[in-house]
Amino acid sequence: MGLLITAALLLCAVILIAFFASRKALRRPPSLDFRDDEVLMHSEWFAYRDIIRPAVDWVYAQNWETLSMQSADGLTLRGLWLPQKGATTALILMHGYGSLPQNDGAVSARWAAQKGYSVFLPWQRGYGESGGNYTALGRLEAEDCRRWAQKIRELMGPDCKLILGGVSMGSATVFHALDKTSGGTPMPENVRAVVCDCGYTSVKDILRHVVKNYLHLRSFPLLQLCCLFFRLYNGIWPGKTDAVEYLKETELPIFFSHGKADRLVPYEMTERAYEACASPKHLFTCENAGHGASALVERERYYAELEKFLAPYLK
Repeated sequence: MGLLITAALLLCAVILIAFFASRKALRRPPSLDFRDDEVLMHSEWFAYRDIIRPAVDWVYAQNWETLSMQSADGLTLRGLWLPQKGATTALILMHGYGSLPQNDGAVSARWAAQKGYSVFLPWQRGYGESGGNYTALGRLEAEDCRRWAQKIRELMGPDCKLILGGVSMGSATVFHALDKTSGGTPMPENVRAVVCDCGYTSVKDILRHVVKNYLHLRSFPLLQLCCLFFRLYNGIWPGKTDAVEYLKETELPIFFSHGKADRLVPYEMTERAYEACASPKHLFTCENAGHGASALVERERYYAELEKFLAPYLK
């Protein structure tokens, strides 16, 4: 009897850990503003503040338009649109987990605008001015991404050229948006290339990594319980899709990047995605870059290689 009570208590403890961990991970986070030195100081990007802060200030100084659309499940989603006069190319940049597009999209947005591209920075569901109380870590956001691409195409015209980009969770969003079997909104033919930095291969993979390396607990049964709560919050199971399968089928050119010092999303995930990718591809690696920091640690080399890679597809 004592063993049964102990087992029941342990099971209850694991369920509670899974509940609170999932709720904390998936609920709408506070909106952090990198113009606040205190906020930036407590972020993982504080070491790159001399690069990030001027770019963030640039973002907030621009005359952005706010675009809105409805998601497939009825949420009102919003994003920041910066059209450039005469532009035929636009960068759509999906932000990462726990961040905002004005933060981790600032450096690339300024680069794209300086190249003469129009720029679109959407708030992903559960973030900023977009609706929703929970994030789906890229699974439901993939359909949102395709819908945004269609909307930007409508704004710019049928001959425009689109680049889809993402950082971390934003990269996972773009990976999953490549799914040709989703049955949702098709990816417009105007998307000419994809740029993905430190993306994880599936929601289940990143949950497993977090449980093992951040909670320091065994995957079973905590991972399965976290997946169950993910299902309750978002209406879908996280483990049924793997971006590697979509990369095997895509024809879109993909520029991969990942810092080898990344502890949040293992470098091996991008390596596996790159090896599976069947389309034209390029892998940018940076030995000393942490999470999402490849373009910050070796900025000149990063953008030089990115421009060279994109050039044939934007003619």
